[in-house]
Amino acid sequence: MSVVGWILSGGAFAGGLVATGIALRGRSPAASALITVWVVTLFAFAATLPAQPSPPFTAGGQLGSGLLLGSGLWLIATFLGAGGRAQWAAVGLPLLAPSLALLLVPAGPLPMLMGILIAAALAWCCLGRFWPVLPSLAIAQFAFVAALGLVFETVPPKGVLPEVWHLAPVFIAGAGYGAVLTARFTESWIRLPWLGAHLVTCAWLIAGTLAAQVLCGAIDLWQVALAVTVSTSLVGLLAWEKPVTGLALLVWIGVFALVFTADRGYGTALAALMLSLYTVVMASQPTATVAAVKLDNFLSGAALLTLAGLFRLFVESYPLRAPRADLYTHYTLIGVLMAVAVLANLTIWWNDEASPLRTLVVGFWAAGAPVALAAIWGVRAAAGWLGGGLAAALLVFVLAGEKQNWLSSILPLVFTGVAAALPLVALVDPLSDAPRATRVWVLLAIGLGCALSLALEFFFNRATGKNAPGPVLEASKP
Repeated sequence: MSVVGWILSGGAFAGGLVATGIALRGRSPAASALITVWVVTLFAFAATLPAQPSPPFTAGGQLGSGLLLGSGLWLIATFLGAGGRAQWAAVGLPLLAPSLALLLVPAGPLPMLMGILIAAALAWCCLGRFWPVLPSLAIAQFAFVAALGLVFETVPPKGVLPEVWHLAPVFIAGAGYGAVLTARFTESWIRLPWLGAHLVTCAWLIAGTLAAQVLCGAIDLWQVALAVTVSTSLVGLLAWEKPVTGLALLVWIGVFALVFTADRGYGTALAALMLSLYTVVMASQPTATVAAVKLDNFLSGAALLTLAGLFRLFVESYPLRAPRADLYTHYTLIGVLMAVAVLANLTIWWNDEASPLRTLVVGFWAAGAPVALAAIWGVRAAAGWLGGGLAAALLVFVLAGEKQNWLSSILPLVFTGVAAALPLVALVDPLSDAPRATRVWVLLAIGLGCALSLALEFFFNRATGKNAPGPVLEASKP
């Protein structure tokens, strides 16, 4: 990692500390959550300093640098966005992190991008309820990272330089940010609450696609832009003042089937980036616009396509090993079932009480569960977890509907698991080849961790009076 990269990362993290201090002095409701993110990031960065085990802790400290950079920008962005100070600037800061990673490590920024993903998951879990734009913006950053990671797995067209070919996602992200600015500053004269922002956003995305095609040689991007434009138009018109979550989900599945043919996972990741940026524009609009089209209709599609792109990135990072191919179905099924069961219970537990301690415990197990599965049963179990997480999120989206806001609770947990699995599965996968006795000890350690988590929360609640019995009411006399 270059000196310039460390200066930028350290400067961003220091800026996050300044923003946290100002929020604390101003008694902001998000101050305690900002402090939590900063402290947890510091400890996580310290864990990346040893050169062993590897990967991903080697490669010049890129993982730790990305963690500092991403976390610092999220802290500043949430401070600005949640306080309503500079919404237009706050939206652009998280999108800047992947672009800087590509600039600082043009040959292969994947380790640094993994650090940015971990920072995004941490910010989403701790800060998502303080800034309404943050969930869709976090998905946009995940999609941006997936697109940048997968573009290095694709072969540039003949005559196109790899350095130029890799910039296509940056043009799309820049167009999305331009849509945010345009829609924000023209909302006073746009009379139709959804249609005006929709037309502005589609125009920017099409312009960004054309620029990427001309300058980067991405000849298939027009199919992706057309699919996103048509699908958002269809869902927006159907959902205008009407909750049609089920129909929206069918549209997004159709889009995934169409765009996967464009360089497979890379086309899916670019479609996810476009759709998530579209969702960011809608989330940053006035309340009337968001209520008119029901933001969850677009949030679910952005999450589906982004998770599909990240799953493709996971498959490219951890290819199937032939000697164990006969066990693939069994271990993958275990991962799917565990994801649905664990994520559903974590979501219920988190919705019951969103205290800082419970948020950290829930986020820890959402991140640790797929890594633990990989330690016991290998990469295939972790892959099953990613698929099961997607299934759990879609199931919650369809069944919960407008009755409970569970989609905003389960999505950060699903993406937290992905952010942890991508860089860390490589560390624990060798344990799956160890003797059964060793894996039993791993399982016992996981059980001990669960017991300690429950005990920690029990004593914390008891210390704060949450477990104290309520007052005894005297029976009323006749």
